[in-house]
Amino acid sequence: MTREGAVVAPITWPAMRLRPRPLVVVLLGCVLALLAAAGCTSSGGTTTASGGPSGSTTAPGANGTAPGPATPAASVLTVPPTTDPPGRHHFTLYWIRDCADPEKAVEIATCRVAVGETRLTDRADTPTAAIETLMMGPSDVERFNGEQTNIRSGATFTGLTVDNGTAVVSFNRYFETAKTRPQVAQVVFTLTQFPEIQKVLILIDGQTNGATGASPQDRQDLDDMTPVVLLESPTLNATVGSSFKMHGTAVAATGDTFDYKVLGPDGAELVTDKVKVLASPGTRGPFLEPVKLPPGTTGPVTIVTTGPKGDVRTPITIG
Repeated sequence: MTREGAVVAPITWPAMRLRPRPLVVVLLGCVLALLAAAGCTSSGGTTTASGGPSGSTTAPGANGTAPGPATPAASVLTVPPTTDPPGRHHFTLYWIRDCADPEKAVEIATCRVAVGETRLTDRADTPTAAIETLMMGPSDVERFNGEQTNIRSGATFTGLTVDNGTAVVSFNRYFETAKTRPQVAQVVFTLTQFPEIQKVLILIDGQTNGATGASPQDRQDLDDMTPVVLLESPTLNATVGSSFKMHGTAVAATGDTFDYKVLGPDGAELVTDKVKVLASPGTRGPFLEPVKLPPGTTGPVTIVTTGPKGDVRTPITIG
């Protein structure tokens, strides 16, 4: 499967409000009262896995890895991603930003995972549908937002099995490049969003490969490819209400917070605030932040966080 069939998604689509399903994320007890009072109706701009528009939107699924250290039971909160419409299953694609052409043997120190748009598929085997769609390359919206793939056009996906929490995914030899960690990160992050998958083993021509990892890997094994702030909801091109929740993982370099802002279409700052991270300074941990935009806010806005080469922007729509 080559990139010529890449999924193309419009920048904004009408949102379908879907009922939440529970997903437990560990957060500090001191924010329990605040977050329990806030609603969440996050949803992502979507396309079908076959490339056509779905006409509805949904929020991304959370990854299947443990978000952080254990805390007392009183601090357990629920992050509610939306349920899928009947017969449809959502998934989010993970790309790379600030990375050079994969055909060249280059330094990859600035390459970081980027969260793309949420897609919908009618296939029950959602992990396989996700990898097949990943092989098509980014949509126009994702490319416009600076997201790219490190998977070369000659690479082919040849199979996926899941057993006891480990996905074994197979590619031909063109998946391997001089610097494989960016494309390995794309595959690992895309597959570990599914609760049934905690680790990923990549095979090249049916064999384990030292360049892509001779043993199963999880997201923690690819920390060098993870941005300082990995915003996993809302996803790129999502449609949400004027009150929503941001969640993901982050490293707070000093203290236990990071800064973010939400910009209007004219660049005006609608919200500027700090987000609390459940982790010691300098280590990665989860965050869950309620955001309330000024009354009457509609249309396109942009969430801005910090990346290794400057601001990382996530355009969404308020509707």
